Amino acid sequence: MDMTEIYEIQISGEVGVMRLADTSRDEAVQRALGSLEKSPVKHAVIRVDLVGTHPDADNFLSLYQLVQNHLNSYAAFDGAWFETFGVEEEYVFSVRAECVWTIVDVDGLLWIIAGRHFVNRAGYLLTTKGWREQSEEYLIG
Repeated sequence: MDMTEIYEIQISGEVGVMRLADTSRDEAVQRALGSLEKSPVKHAVIRVDLVGTHPDADNFLSLYQLVQNHLNSYAAFDGAWFETFGVEEEYVFSVRAECVWTIVDVDGLLWIIAGRHFVNRAGYLLTTKGWREQSEEYLIG
């Protein structure tokens, strides 16, 4: 199973943490330096740590078959993305809960997580078979 690396960059003097996914340590440092060039900070310490690895969208797609969005011929994610409002959301809520996955945005990274969720949701995916565990999550990037 391929895993995606997640690097966490912390720049002292700035509030917050920038998280990058699927990148090399060197690229993470270059992005941090680019961020500093745009900020008023004159001196800073950059810390880059590998914080974990997670299964990615390819792993998800190898395990689950997506249901196409028959309500929107222009749907993202190869036609399988369902919106979080209107008739598409109504349809998602009519489907067996174990076949629903929520795409969420966490610190600028998109994740596919098992079940229906509301916080930070960007959209939904439906699969032909239900998830194995409610704790399943896959990194899109």
